[in-house]
Amino acid sequence: MSGNISLNCCVGSSSNIILDGNTLNSNNTVLYSENGDITINNNNATVNGLIYAPHGKVTVKGKNFQVNGTIIAKEVKIDSGNVNINRNDSVAKFIGNTSETSDSGEKLTLYAFGEYIKGSNAINVRWVGSSDFGKFKVTVSTDGETFKTMATLENKNSYLYHIDGDHDKLYFKVTQTTNKGEIIQSNQFEMDKTKDGYQPILPDTDGDGLPDAFEESQTFTDSHNKYTNGSKIPDGDRDEDDDGLTNLEEYKLGTNPYLKDTDFDGLSDKEEVQIYKTNPTKYDTDGDGLNDYMEVKNGFNPFKSDTDGNGITDGEETLTTKLDSNKYDAVDGSKLGYMPSITIRGKGDYNSKLSIVDASADPLFPELSYMVGRPIEIQHGSLSFDHANVEFKVDKNILNKYDINDLCIGCYDKDTKKFEPLETKIDKKNGTLSVEAKHFSYYFIFDKSKWLKDNYISDGTTDIQKSVCDIVFVIDTTGSMGDEIENLKNSTDKLADEIESKNIDVRFGLVEYRDITCGETTVNHGWFTKVDNFKKKVGSLVADGGGDADESAVDGLETARRMDYRDDAIKSIILITDAGYKSQTHFEGIDSMQQVVDNLRVDNISAFCVTSSYCKDTYKLVYDGTSGIYCDINSDFSESLLPVITKLAQESQFYTWIRLSYGTVVKLKVNPNTASKDDPTDTDGDGIPDMKELGESCIEDFNGYHYKVWSFSSNPAKADDVRNGKVRNVDSSGYVIYTNDRGRTISDNVYSTHEILQGIRQLESYISRYTGYADCADTKVIIMYYLQESKYNNIFWKVLGIDSLPNSKRVSWFPLHIPSPKAILEDLDYTGDYFKKYKLANIIDPKTGHEIDFTHMMASCDAHYNYEDNIMGIPIELASWGGDLETLLADVAVDCDYSTDASEIQKSVNLLLATDSEKSSFSQSDMLADVDAINLSQKFQSESFSDAFKQYYEDGQEYNRFTSFVSKYSSFSLSMKLDKIFLPGYFDNTTNVPPLIEFSNEKLIYDQLKWLAAKNKSDTIRWPRKIHIGVLERSFAIYVAINSAEERTYS
Repeated sequence: MSGNISLNCCVGSSSNIILDGNTLNSNNTVLYSENGDITINNNNATVNGLIYAPHGKVTVKGKNFQVNGTIIAKEVKIDSGNVNINRNDSVAKFIGNTSETSDSGEKLTLYAFGEYIKGSNAINVRWVGSSDFGKFKVTVSTDGETFKTMATLENKNSYLYHIDGDHDKLYFKVTQTTNKGEIIQSNQFEMDKTKDGYQPILPDTDGDGLPDAFEESQTFTDSHNKYTNGSKIPDGDRDEDDDGLTNLEEYKLGTNPYLKDTDFDGLSDKEEVQIYKTNPTKYDTDGDGLNDYMEVKNGFNPFKSDTDGNGITDGEETLTTKLDSNKYDAVDGSKLGYMPSITIRGKGDYNSKLSIVDASADPLFPELSYMVGRPIEIQHGSLSFDHANVEFKVDKNILNKYDINDLCIGCYDKDTKKFEPLETKIDKKNGTLSVEAKHFSYYFIFDKSKWLKDNYISDGTTDIQKSVCDIVFVIDTTGSMGDEIENLKNSTDKLADEIESKNIDVRFGLVEYRDITCGETTVNHGWFTKVDNFKKKVGSLVADGGGDADESAVDGLETARRMDYRDDAIKSIILITDAGYKSQTHFEGIDSMQQVVDNLRVDNISAFCVTSSYCKDTYKLVYDGTSGIYCDINSDFSESLLPVITKLAQESQFYTWIRLSYGTVVKLKVNPNTASKDDPTDTDGDGIPDMKELGESCIEDFNGYHYKVWSFSSNPAKADDVRNGKVRNVDSSGYVIYTNDRGRTISDNVYSTHEILQGIRQLESYISRYTGYADCADTKVIIMYYLQESKYNNIFWKVLGIDSLPNSKRVSWFPLHIPSPKAILEDLDYTGDYFKKYKLANIIDPKTGHEIDFTHMMASCDAHYNYEDNIMGIPIELASWGGDLETLLADVAVDCDYSTDASEIQKSVNLLLATDSEKSSFSQSDMLADVDAINLSQKFQSESFSDAFKQYYEDGQEYNRFTSFVSKYSSFSLSMKLDKIFLPGYFDNTTNVPPLIEFSNEKLIYDQLKWLAAKNKSDTIRWPRKIHIGVLERSFAIYVAINSAEERTYS
């Protein structure tokens, strides 16, 4: 860098840094050269911060040089007329002064101390440090100089040294070798002999009874002042965790002063020490496999492994366990509609083996129309039991809506994809439902009557005998339609009887419209399962209003199209009007009858038009375009609509309805009862024949009802994801602007959002325990870094354990006693695969069923959450979607062979934008990751990580993801302005590679071009031109706008 330099950021380089010019001013700055030198050659230089060249030389030349901070290097040479170097407390705190520093720059600590155990004539040597993992070598000396190794332990934090001989003094040290091979040496502590044994001689500068090392590593109080921060209570008498034990008592006991229950056995430290006399640092005092809480709760002796002397250890005794109330902390009874309670009889502690979660957002759980409230999942590992009871205390709001005698508990096994209605015991007085559980998976309440109806279960038949049809009447209720409304009302009973005679299970819908251009609203009256209710609603319609000759039929039809049809139904609309139509609608992006007809055709909905002969040709587009028919409005509807019913009955002959084992009914184009296994019929068009997706059928029995269900590997009536992909828009050339590409195979590293949420909650808990603080510096920062670091490695981790860049909104304030996030992250990887499995993972979007690149999302969240405007000069937008669009720009340019023909470029953009084409670097998974990251980063400002994640995904806020995205970037008017993001002049018909700046945005696209050239076995690297940028900008704007409009429509 040269000239007049002003720095308010971090500058990092793997080699040399040279600052050359007249003046240099910096604030909160870190200058870091990983392997090289730092040269400051400015006449007037002021540096507020850290200058760090661990393997190189810092050279300063100039007239005036002032540092308010620290210089660290192998060699420092200052040649200036005036030199002024001052201490900076914030920089000193940032660097730290504890123990040794690893090769990577990470501060590592290890404190050792001990106490005499009189009954055993032993010294309990304990230690605490940056990491709990690795090998720990315990050494002892009688002279303080020559040490002997007594034990080498792995992943432990204490060792009981039995005293051998008579010694006036004993000295101890602990040496740790981390799992990364780093060596950490503890302090040396002394134990002196007394008449009662030995007492520790540890420095206690302020005389509060707490050794300095304990204060610095455990209580985090001031070791030089017994009244930390002016407190009136001495540090030794304080009770940091309010468990009834003072810091001094916690020190002597070896318990954690910040945890009420140090060993997590369910008993507080005070209860163990003062009531039960168990070991507060040991989960299971007698080692019989049953924790201390369970021993006390069940009347066992926590000091005796076989309390009753029957030859069976307490841990192997058969017990009846009612899960503790805290096992239900992850569920909200008011949202579930009930509060669960689980009792299990078997061997061991089931409280430690089970977790209860709200499964309402789990895409593996089927959509069941008859479910009441939300489902829960009872999660567990390997588990066996003799007997289990699941009880639901039903919420009063549910009981006010349903007769409890109509409610049952159901179970869904995701492994076998099978729904099972369970024999339910009903306690009307207490408002509870209970069942005997054979296994644990998903449990929920369902309405038995609705289940029987929706699954067409009745006496005397096992197969489904009826066809299924949803019919929406769209009625013009302007002033001229009074006679027609009366006609429909009088014909309803006869129509219903005729439909019943065709063995069709029908549901009627009703929409009325007038003229929205006159301020008259289209009204959706919803669905009617009872003919009398439908007839009553039709009878209440009033013919009134309207404007000129034409009315808002387009708006009425689109309203009907968007109603919630049954998946297994033949879908039909009957339009009744005596007038032409106006194209205006209240739906954004819908402004023509042709659009509505196209949408009806895509959704497989037939439209029948009951109108006058005068308007027959007007509506020909509608009934011809959707395989419907025309009917005369001037005849008796009970007669004129008979062809409609006949056509529906004929159409139903082409389908067979069956029950799938997971509790829903589907409509197939093949009859699996008679078809061969080789039948090629593919109802959902997913490339897999229905008979390949189906398994075997079996007859189930519940409460005397016998019904047939089919097992299946994937739903034969639905492409194998949550929602079928549909083309949402097509440009004037007939090319797809975008598709919702939702057919990807679920791989091993893909998790549901609720599974990831449980992992996040465990991460938060682990980090809190690790640091001693519930909101350690920023738990969200640690989680984001951890979940992204395998894919997005950050050089700034190497800077002395720096926890964030200086221009971050959340510059780390980690106290000296807390290890850097890097130390925590590394240790998380050594807890087994519990946390590690979530790295490089994808999640399933509850809305679309598409995979979202979770690692990608965490990297984008980190950028948007931690930095206000830029990272080392790179705009924040380029840390997520902007950077991806840059690489996509290279893909487009190469795919269209750098063409300047706008139509050719558009074809490439249409092919590559937010799809999973092999030619695209920017998939739908990336797009959703970036959009969700921007939305989540805003929620992180006020919510914990897990709360924000739950609200967004499990509470359905992601349903408006694109609308929120647009709101966030409204100043961009949806346009990326990619040509403004790049440095000017690089896209003007140049074929030469411009000079690149490391870390700059040009580097991103250059690397992509270089990779694409290599892939195509070409030596030519050319830059995209401005026309490529313009087309991509417009297409992206359209893509976002369509998604946003869809969301508003669905909501």
